[in-house]
Amino acid sequence: MEKDKIIAMQRKKIEELSKKVSAMEQEIELLKHEKSTQKKVKKSPSL
Repeated sequence: MEKDKIIAMQRKKIEELSKKVSAMEQEIELLKHEKSTQKKVKKSPSL
């Protein structure tokens, strides 16, 4: 019984952490996209 509780708790922790990781991965992609957009803006010749 105790083992089952521990396993359930660990599963819940893993689920929460994987949600955090995927959110962070999305944030990284967004930041990369913003960075590349800024580079393009800077590269365009100013008149």
